[in-house]
Amino acid sequence: MTLYSHFDMESRGKDDRASLERERDAWFAILESYRLRFRLERERIRVACKRAEQSVWVNLANQAWCISQEALPVDVIKILCSYQAEIRQRRLEDLQQDRDRRDTARPTNGPNVRSPSADMRWRRRASRGTGIPEESVPVESSSGLKRTSLGPYGVNDRAPKPPF
Repeated sequence: MTLYSHFDMESRGKDDRASLERERDAWFAILESYRLRFRLERERIRVACKRAEQSVWVNLANQAWCISQEALPVDVIKILCSYQAEIRQRRLEDLQQDRDRRDTARPTNGPNVRSPSADMRWRRRASRGTGIPEESVPVESSSGLKRTSLGPYGVNDRAPKPPF
């Protein structure tokens, strides 16, 4: 009888170990699916923000092109340039706030600190195709956008050329 009870305890131990291994494997599979879902969601948000930034820059570049093609008085061009600079600044701030809000809604792997080279890449990407010098593009920081000084004529800080 003692032999039988010893055999019964051994089989129970093996069953418990197998059950624990199955639970552990299932837990790791669920964890990996959550990780994959998180990565996909983060990539989707990044692509949506990038698309929104590009849309802003394309729209503003189109507006600048239309302004330059029309024969308008210098005062009107100054007003339009300053208006466009304000719109650009406001849209960039809105995009940055939206991105920050989405980033804080989900856990991150570490602090949201960007290197200086990442800031330069962001400036280059933001000013591409707009005719805006990179120095005039605001730099991202962990506290939001750092404002740059805009001259009286907008981002380029140069008086527009007369249309004639």
